[in-house]
Amino acid sequence: MDGNINTLFNTLATDIRNVSVAIGIVAFMVGALMYATSGGSPHQMETGKTAMKAS
Repeated sequence: MDGNINTLFNTLATDIRNVSVAIGIVAFMVGALMYATSGGSPHQMETGKTAMKAS
């Protein structure tokens, strides 16, 4: 029984880590897109940079 619980928690931890990494990558890409499409607007550039740093 203990082996099954350990396997369950290890699998759950791995899945949570994988989802977190995927969310971080998407957040970084959104920030990069905001920065790239800022059109020279300083406010949009800062918003994009902040989003990339926060991810």
